[in-house]
Amino acid sequence: MPRDPVMDDELSDFIVKRLAGGSSEQDVILEVCQRAGLTWPEAQSLVYGAMDNRATDIARWQLPVLLVLGLATVLAGVGIIARFVLVVAAPMRGIAGQGDVPISPENLNLLFWAIANAQFAGDLALGGAMIVGGGLGLYAAVNKAMGS
Repeated sequence: MPRDPVMDDELSDFIVKRLAGGSSEQDVILEVCQRAGLTWPEAQSLVYGAMDNRATDIARWQLPVLLVLGLATVLAGVGIIARFVLVVAAPMRGIAGQGDVPISPENLNLLFWAIANAQFAGDLALGGAMIVGGGLGLYAAVNKAMGS
């Protein structure tokens, strides 16, 4: 029958830092076995307990990396959509010329073609998905780090 392992602050900090650094649970359990001389089930209990009790600490350690990744994803999505707008807007300006030209069927056809073009539609969808996904990831990371 396995004994009830006791977690000291040093071991708890070690577990948190390893998990926050991206190590797998299995690797951390093995390291705890070796470091504390525990059996696998005892070390597993400690690692899972630390994951539950110190989830906010782990999230805070990971927050800077997640913020950079989330912001980069959102900005890349904005860039993809901006490229789409520039590709659609440039020909529209060329057709309309410099004066106040009303919307003509040719202009509308070009606009609909640009939107319906598979590459442009894919870019628009990808950019939108990147903005939404990056934003949701940022929101989740910040909430988890704040303990909400």
